Amino acid sequence: MAAECTGQGTSLPASLMSGMQCYKTKICRFFVESRCQRGSDCTFAHSMEELRAKPDLRKTRICKRWLKGCCSDTYCDFAHGTVELRPPVSVYKTSLCFMWQKGRCSYE
Repeated sequence: MAAECTGQGTSLPASLMSGMQCYKTKICRFFVESRCQRGSDCTFAHSMEELRAKPDLRKTRICKRWLKGCCSDTYCDFAHGTVELRPPVSVYKTSLCFMWQKGRCSYE
């Protein structure tokens, strides 16, 4: 589903996830179980203070099922044509790069 941020936090390194829209939008299930080994490199939040709001990604991509003529769901999270399509909310440079804060940003 386009409107959901999914994953486990260990599939991509934090340096790749830091610019992504879903970064730290869910609590780390491993941290809750005291088993997270990624520490500050984890792409999931370890506290309510770290937790960010999920971006609204509805209607930011064309529905693949609609393209095949298979989706007529009025509540579909995907756009049914370019008229419904909207740009995703930009999260570009809305906060300090956490890798920069650690002195390890590769874009400097």
